[in-house]
Order: sequence, then structure tokens, then C-alpha cells
Amino acid sequence: MKYNGYTFEPVKQISMSFPQATSHTRTNPQLNAIFNKDNGTWDYDDFYKKVKSTADVFSIKELNNIQVIPATNYLFEWED
Repeated sequence: MKYNGYTFEPVKQISMSFPQATSHTRTNPQLNAIFNKDNGTWDYDDFYKKVKSTADVFSIKELNNIQVIPATNYLFEWED
């Protein structure tokens, strides 16, 4: 599934509370430079319309399969 020229592969849905999930996320400057709502390069709703998946965590093929979790304004890196 492509979004803004990058291949997103669904990895999984998470089943944990918001506080627990945030402990698995971190800000990644490289991701923020590529996918950022303020720069017009990220749209959460458009992303889910295009990828047609209910997954919460995705890997990005072109970025060494880094795992990410979509958020309203940009992507966060996901760490298990």
C-alpha cells in the first residue's frame, strides 16, 4: 500500500491503553521531516482511506522497514 510514495505494510493492531501505547512510541526526526501535517505531507484520515487497513502499526519498506504508528499530525516510531 503506497502513501506519498512510500510502501506501508500493515503489521498489527494494538490492544493496550493509550498510556501503555505511548510508552512504545518515540518521535523520529526523519519521519517528522517526511510526514508532517504542518508541511502538508501528512493527513491521518487520507492515509487510512488510501491504505484501507485497520492496523495500528505499519512498517515502511523504503525506510528499512521501520515500524510506525499513525497519529493526527505525523507518524511516531513504534518499538515493541
